[in-house]
Amino acid sequence: MIQHDKIIIGRTPSCLLFSWRTQTPCILKSHLVYHPCDSQFEGLDFSEFNAKTITEMVTNLSFIMTFTGLLLHPSNVQSLRIDDKINLITNNNRKIVYDAEPIQFDGKQDKLFDVYDEFYWRRGTAHKVHSLASRERFCRRIDFYSSNRRGVRPDTKDLTVVSIMDAEQLLSPDYGNGVVRIKALRMMAKAGVKGQLGMIKNGKEYYKRIKMDFHKRESIPRFKQMMGFEEAFQMEQQREKPWKTFEKLRFKRRIS
Repeated sequence: MIQHDKIIIGRTPSCLLFSWRTQTPCILKSHLVYHPCDSQFEGLDFSEFNAKTITEMVTNLSFIMTFTGLLLHPSNVQSLRIDDKINLITNNNRKIVYDAEPIQFDGKQDKLFDVYDEFYWRRGTAHKVHSLASRERFCRRIDFYSSNRRGVRPDTKDLTVVSIMDAEQLLSPDYGNGVVRIKALRMMAKAGVKGQLGMIKNGKEYYKRIKMDFHKRESIPRFKQMMGFEEAFQMEQQREKPWKTFEKLRFKRRIS
């Protein structure tokens, strides 16, 4: 039996960050559940984690928390049960028991999902639009970002369409990626995003339809949490031994 004062249990970046801010050991019950286009990550400065994006931040933070022993059994939790102790089974069927106060950061799953439909831009005119929004839950926002695919022009922007759905809508063809495509194209046309120039006749420009290929859909469940990501981000950082170790590594990197 392993003893700790407290162990934070969850599965989101908010949980991971709360654990780091409080310098409290953490167990993630599954891979981290999030999408880079989630609006709660917008406008935050991740430079303290040597990162520019939420993906880089999560990667760096997971590494340092594993290195310093704050993140327990990373990617190695098969099941977890809480009674008077924290009982954990690893992926190789090893049983580990912790005598600690469990702090359930991510509670019960909500009825709603944040749904992200990702599309690859295939044909259209280059544009400077970063985001489009609507007042509806379905196709509520389109985020454009520089493509990281090989062999595409440097000004190519892929896109992700963000929606809020319940479980019934997720299974309905009326909310499938084909309908998402149609609504997204209408939103882009309204905003003046054009397809490829087809011809110029009598001084008037005619454009072809925008072409984009569906890549994948990710459905991220919502959880009842102790706090949101931004609130955890703004917390005062406790400066215990793991934090001091990270700062030493950052300092060595700056002078190397």
